[in-house]
Amino acid sequence: DWPHAAIFLAALLTGMRRGELAALQWSWISGGVIRLPGSATKTGQARDIPIVGRVSAILRVAEQHRRTRERHDEPAVSTAVGNPATMAA
Repeated sequence: DWPHAAIFLAALLTGMRRGELAALQWSWISGGVIRLPGSATKTGQARDIPIVGRVSAILRVAEQHRRTRERHDEPAVSTAVGNPATMAA
């Protein structure tokens, strides 16, 4: 079920926390790296996460999903209706 399965898989593959994934913005993704600003991390420290393997595929699908809806101001991971995706604790 998109996007929940994709979010879960991305979390497993990257080690990103659920809050980091929920806050993820397209502008933070560049050159094969997700650059999380300190404001988006639990520790307050910026960190880089390499985009490898399946993470790249997940982001491609998410980008295609976003483009079909022509929404450029939404979070990188969102629901089918354009709301930011969440992961319950």
